[in-house]
Amino acid sequence: MDWVAFWTAVAAIAAWLAAVGALGALLAITLQLQLDREAREVDYYRKLPPFLSYEVMPISRDQRIKIYADGGGYLFNVLANIDQTNAASGGSRLVGQDVLRYLREDVGDDPPLHTISFGPQAAEGFQGRLRVTFVDMFGIHHEAQQPVRIGANDRLETTDAIHWACGADCHVHVIRTGRPPGVLPRLARWLRFY
Repeated sequence: MDWVAFWTAVAAIAAWLAAVGALGALLAITLQLQLDREAREVDYYRKLPPFLSYEVMPISRDQRIKIYADGGGYLFNVLANIDQTNAASGGSRLVGQDVLRYLREDVGDDPPLHTISFGPQAAEGFQGRLRVTFVDMFGIHHEAQQPVRIGANDRLETTDAIHWACGADCHVHVIRTGRPPGVLPRLARWLRFY
């Protein structure tokens, strides 16, 4: 037996395994760096304008919503209306009677109450889509939509989750990934290194 050839083959296999391991480590690091960059980008955009949230006031016969700004930016011209969806033809619109000209996250023990009421009052059986819109400090238009109905005692009730219908400029409510990942991250995902 030729021991020199044997140990040369063992060294070649070890070098090949080390190269494959180094390539795998490089793929894993590349993928992790890309995912971290995407996470930082998402965090950056989410901190700019605040998220707007709202809830239906739990008072009987009072068709209004309470508006909250959750975040570090500013909201301008917050508007709301409800378009009827269960009408046979056309449908009506309940227009928000208030415009919140300026809104930011309320800090403190007793934040002010920001509400938008609707009129004229709708009766039980009315179904519609609540649309709440605002403009952020960069001039980008945002729109939240949510199905609602008028239930018992003529109370406004939500029937599904909020759906954001922002435009192409919105980086807050619709997070789009940047460029598609390169060859190494795609290969790492294919090899399940993530």
